[in-house]
Parts: sequence; structure tokens; C-alpha cells
Amino acid sequence: VLQALRLPAVWLLVLAVAIGNSGGYALTFWLPTTVKNLSGGSDRMTLFYSGLYYACGILSVLVSGLSADRTGDRKWHAAGGMMATGVFLVCSALPGQGFATQMGWLCLTALAAFFWIAPFWTLPSLTLTASAAAAATGLINMGANLAGYAGNHVTGWLRRQGHGEADCLRFLAACFIVGGILLCLVRVRPRPATEAP
Repeated sequence: VLQALRLPAVWLLVLAVAIGNSGGYALTFWLPTTVKNLSGGSDRMTLFYSGLYYACGILSVLVSGLSADRTGDRKWHAAGGMMATGVFLVCSALPGQGFATQMGWLCLTALAAFFWIAPFWTLPSLTLTASAAAAATGLINMGANLAGYAGNHVTGWLRRQGHGEADCLRFLAACFIVGGILLCLVRVRPRPATEAP
């Protein structure tokens, strides 16, 4: 366990998922409030638009799994999905857009936000030896769960300080982009030549 914790790849994965999930958990918790504030709509419409977001997420998980299996690539699916989430969130926060455009950006955000998760969780076994991956996965998962506390509280703090939806969305976007950049630094072990892509 101690040897595994000395490996840079372990800490890159911990930091990437902790920072990226800070945006992910906060987005999940605050999405209905964000959608309602952006649309100015009723609770029923907020529920509908939030459901649309998650419908895009379901589609994304299926496409991501199929694509990652077909190509054999996990790292760039995870890193690219995480950074794309940040880019789409920034676009949703641009001023002067109507709600339909913002909701379009949020649907694209959902496609990216759910795209990176499954490929990410294969990275410990692809970047570490089997024994190191077994020891490190718990720590990586702790980082992911800590993010649920941190991101949500920072978003709440921003709102209490009087920051609007755009500022909160930019904070969440920054979390995803930084997490994706950290994933780009992870080195994946080459697959044996006999292993199919």
C-alpha cells in the first residue's frame, strides 16, 4: 500500500477526480436551482428540463462505453470528456443568451459530463500494476467522494456572496477543465501486443 501511494499516477488520479467531481457533484446538486433561475419557469418545467439533462447523460454513458471499448482508449475519453464538460459550461454562462440556447449548452454539458466517468474508473488498472491499483482505488474513490463535500459547499458559498448563475457555472467549468488537464498527465501502460483493442 505504501509503495502504491508513492506513485505519481495515483496522486494524479486522486487530484483529477477530486477536482473534476467537485464540479460534477455541485452541478448535480445545484442543477434544478440553476435551471429554474435561468428559465424563470415553474417547478414542473424545471423538472422537465432537468430530466432532459439526465436523458442526455444516459445516452452519453452508452456511447462512451461503446466508443472506449471499440477504440481501446480510456485516458483520452476521460480527459476529453472532462474538459469538454468545462467548455460547454463556460458556453452556457455566456451573457446575452436566451434560455433555449443555455439549455442547449447544458444538454451538451450532460453529454460530456457523463462521458468521462466510466473510462476514468478503468485508468487505475491501466496505469498501475494490479497490486498498486487495488491499493490505490480506495484512495482515488475517497478523493471522488470528498469532492461531493467541497464543490457543493464552494458553490453554496458563492451564492451566499451574491454571485449569480454565470459565476457558479464558471467555477464548475474550471473544476472540470483542471481535472481534465491532470488526466492528460497520467501515463497509461502500453497494452500487450496480444491484447485486442
